[in-house]
Amino acid sequence: MNNRGWKYFSAIFLLSFLISFHAGAVENGEESEKNDDPFPGMQAVYIRPEPLEKEAIEEYMQNIAQWGAEEVFIEVNYNNRTLHHSDIFPVRDSEKDWFEKLVEAARENDLAVHAWIKVCYWVHTEEALDDFDILQENPHWKDINREGEYLSEGGTYEEEHFIYVNPAVPGVRQATHSYIEELMQYDIDGISIDYIRFKATREDPQYWYGYNPYSVEKFKGKTGIDPLEIEPDISNEEFIQWIEYNEEMLAELVGSISAVIHRLNEQMEKDVILSASPFTGYETGKDSKMQNWFIWDEEQYIDLWLPMCMSVDMEDLRKEVEEVQAMGLNAPEYPVIYPGQHGVLHPPMQPHYEVMKETGVDKFAVFSYKQLKEEYKDTGFEVD
Repeated sequence: MNNRGWKYFSAIFLLSFLISFHAGAVENGEESEKNDDPFPGMQAVYIRPEPLEKEAIEEYMQNIAQWGAEEVFIEVNYNNRTLHHSDIFPVRDSEKDWFEKLVEAARENDLAVHAWIKVCYWVHTEEALDDFDILQENPHWKDINREGEYLSEGGTYEEEHFIYVNPAVPGVRQATHSYIEELMQYDIDGISIDYIRFKATREDPQYWYGYNPYSVEKFKGKTGIDPLEIEPDISNEEFIQWIEYNEEMLAELVGSISAVIHRLNEQMEKDVILSASPFTGYETGKDSKMQNWFIWDEEQYIDLWLPMCMSVDMEDLRKEVEEVQAMGLNAPEYPVIYPGQHGVLHPPMQPHYEVMKETGVDKFAVFSYKQLKEEYKDTGFEVD
């Protein structure tokens, strides 16, 4: 773990100690009238803050703190709008900086704040493209498949509706850096990168993305191989070269984000950390996302891992968690669990929590606030 990570986790440890000490000190007093937390170890909660209203924002952060969590991951950009006043992406509210208000509410409840952002997935549905001046001016940044399509019919939801940019493109990298610089102006503890990958498509590699013209030419310049002329098959050595190249492009982008945060930390005298939420179980050549996050860990770009443990079956969830534990990562990890409805119905919180206990997980994160609020109501825990 790099220096900024040690500073951050030392501060989190101190905060945890003080909260525990305070809880013990009031055990026999009035404050002990609240129910015991049914899910100890829940370190962090992800939230898409809807609705955006003053009272609702206060309630979000009060509940998260009351549930025993110490960190909140706030989704900054969703539904094709960003919560803060950005010069790069469409803004949700030109008059109110909702991200600033969320950060203030989190601070009032002693929560560490992470700005949770999507890196390569920029636009949801083609109709919204008209609002993205940056892509109207730079349409060549979009990522495409072998057929030259940035959206494709008959496949996954992402294929049909999500518009990605390509991580190899210099303009994409610079825009991402500028976005990070905007968020670093806020009183945050971390930047958390999500969708730092290629599009999730059908399993057949002929449907995979990554064929942005700039990136294709860059690969040709490095190898002399035209990826559009390669048979997209994992038994093809040249195709594996193409996959590994795309993995490297993602790793380069992650490394550049880490470098920007490091530079701004020094300039601004901050200790903002970089976290990431990758998928588990990655194997080169078997996954269209091409998200080889083991490279990021080897290079120590990441200060906190949040591996997405999304299995619906609890035995499979156990295997996911144990796989992450066996990796011996260079930075701490909080497995992210997904109780409740997430496209498909996942089991409730209690079975997930049992897996966390049985696998010896000390700290975990939960996606997301909406589902978690319902879970706490079911336990009888006090919920505002």
